[in-house]
Amino acid sequence: MNEPRAVIGDSIVMTYPSAAGPVHVLRGANIHADRGEIVLVDGPSGSGKTTLLSILGGILTPASGRVTIEGTDVTRMPRRERACLRLARLGFVFQGFNLLRALTARENIELPLQALGIRRAERLKMIDALLERLGLADKGARRPAQLSGGEQQRVAIARALAGGPVVVLADEPTASLDRENGAEVMKLLCELARERETSVLIASHDQRIAPFADRIVSLVDGRC
Repeated sequence: MNEPRAVIGDSIVMTYPSAAGPVHVLRGANIHADRGEIVLVDGPSGSGKTTLLSILGGILTPASGRVTIEGTDVTRMPRRERACLRLARLGFVFQGFNLLRALTARENIELPLQALGIRRAERLKMIDALLERLGLADKGARRPAQLSGGEQQRVAIARALAGGPVVVLADEPTASLDRENGAEVMKLLCELARERETSVLIASHDQRIAPFADRIVSLVDGRC
């Protein structure tokens, strides 16, 4: 029997109210990713890519449609249960890195592991392995302001992958990086995800990402 897909978004509809009437952002979007698959969600700015990722990540609730993570329907879960699912099964990578500036790189990566209740000795071992793999072995004690943009995004990738998620959702992960750093970040993210059989859904209109994806899904007029 085949394992369930890592994530499925089925007939996702999202509408926002406005003074001029309802704004239809998503009009029945369909998307999926299997374990270890890299999927690029392509579309222009304002096409609803970020909204779609937020729904797949359980941050927003769609007007209609369903999201399943490894066969579990999460769309109608109570807020607390969805928060627990995000912690245990999902990782997030953002355009602006979203690192806590008062914490070191090591401490930023450690946050989800602490929340998962992993023992300190095991946490440190996992963090050291990630820092080494991402070429940051000597940067663990530095705070975000002491790191370059590419290094900050690599820390963000380490944080997203640290807890062993089923799915990583990456929203415009290269937008704040130059060509060289953007390519290096994508290479590392995709290599690590495939090694760990973690699915990655990337929302971006950056065509530099296309060669790293196993599949490209276009979001047009709220549908994909």
